[in-house]
Amino acid sequence: MNDEELLRGVPDLIRPMVNDVLGLRSQLTELECEGSDATGLVTAVTDAWGGLREIRLHPTARRRLDNLSLGDAVRDAVNAAAAQSRQEYRRVLDTINVFGIPLGEAKADPGAAARRVIDESARGGTG
Repeated sequence: MNDEELLRGVPDLIRPMVNDVLGLRSQLTELECEGSDATGLVTAVTDAWGGLREIRLHPTARRRLDNLSLGDAVRDAVNAAAAQSRQEYRRVLDTINVFGIPLGEAKADPGAAARRVIDESARGGTG
């Protein structure tokens, strides 16, 4: 079943929310997050889920850091990139509309989404 077929079977009231969720795939797939160690000699790149995509070493990293320090720098860069990916993942999720309210706002005021659903139902917009 493709996205259009799926959306046809969804009630009007939640169709925009489902459409936003379906749109997350491409947004999250394209997301790359970087993090570096304290020296700036090692940079890691992760995907939206924290999966490691790349490690970049400054040309002088192997000369300036011994093996143990280099390993620590790689670990720190990967951890920094993973932390950034968690933050970005939450930021993207917070943009999904829950009954017309961005999720980030709905989390701050859970009653807002419920009030909107009740208002829509009262106007006959439950589709």
